[in-house]
Amino acid sequence: MRARPVLFVLLLTACLMIATAANASDRVFGKGVSANDTILVSELLDNADQYVGETVRVEGTVVGCCKKRGCWIELASDREFEKIMLKVDDGEIVFPLEIIGETALVEGVVEAIPMDHERACAYLEHEAECQGEKFDKTKVPAEGITFYR
Repeated sequence: MRARPVLFVLLLTACLMIATAANASDRVFGKGVSANDTILVSELLDNADQYVGETVRVEGTVVGCCKKRGCWIELASDREFEKIMLKVDDGEIVFPLEIIGETALVEGVVEAIPMDHERACAYLEHEAECQGEKFDKTKVPAEGITFYR
C-alpha cells in the first residue's frame, strides 16, 4: 500500500487561547476553549481521518503565523520536526505575529480537503507568496495532497 502525502490544517471554528509564559493572564482569540480533552498533535496527525468532522483540542508552541492577514498559525507537535497549521476564515480572527513562541490551546473542527497536483500547487504557491518565500513545484507529489483543516 502506498502512503499518500498529506498536509494538516485544523480549521478554527471555535477558539484559540494563548498562554503567555511571561504573563499570568491568558489572551483569548475567538470564543475560548471548551472542557474537551486535549489530544497530542502527533495523535491528530497520525489519525487525521478518524477526526474529520470532530471538534478537537490541541496544545503547542506557536511556530508560525500568517504575515499577510493573520489568518493562520502553525503549532509545533509533541514530536520533533512536526507541526500543524490552524486556519480561520480571513478576518474572523487576526493572529498577531508576536504570539510566535507562545503556547496555544486551540479548539476546532477537522475537515479533509483532497487536492489534485494542479490545485495543490496553486494553493501552496499562494501560501509561499504570502509569506515571502520561494515555491518549488517539484516538491508537490504528482498525485496531489489531502489537506486536513
